[in-house]
Amino acid sequence: LFRSALIKNNLIVKINDSIINLNDLKFELSLSDDMIKSLVILDSNVKKIITVENLTTFYSLNDKEAVIIYLAGFHNHTKQSLLLKIYEQYPNAKYYHFSDIDCGGFLIFNNLVEKTKIPFIPYRMNKTELIKYKENAKKLTENDKKRLLKMFEDSRFEIFKDTITYMLENNVKLEQEILDE
Repeated sequence: LFRSALIKNNLIVKINDSIINLNDLKFELSLSDDMIKSLVILDSNVKKIITVENLTTFYSLNDKEAVIIYLAGFHNHTKQSLLLKIYEQYPNAKYYHFSDIDCGGFLIFNNLVEKTKIPFIPYRMNKTELIKYKENAKKLTENDKKRLLKMFEDSRFEIFKDTITYMLENNVKLEQEILDE
């Protein structure tokens, strides 16, 4: 099974004898497991890393200061290896995760933090975004409501408590593709 990690922006890497500056490349780079194993991160000015759930958002997200990595939902071993390699070299950078503002997005965020042990911060996954884009919000299903109530009681989702309260009170959820840059 071939797995790869899509990455773009603000990183200089060496793979075997090739040096690749993602800023000069001007488009994303797909890294396989073998490439990640041989990857050496050269001295880059990495201060911010953003992981992204959705491919459309990955392509449209335009933060030149950030290394942006596409997760395709829940991360896999390949993406985790890349993230841990970056984190090992840049433990003081800010790590953000950008997902849908819904149960799935919260689960993806929690899974990422638990499995990588990287102190990710939710990126635009909050009440402010729900209010700003309320005309594009979708209504919660009965299953969403049940899952959100369980998450509200679960300390692992404490970081989303205010957002979950707003979602339940206003019967809304939001896909990240709606959040324009």
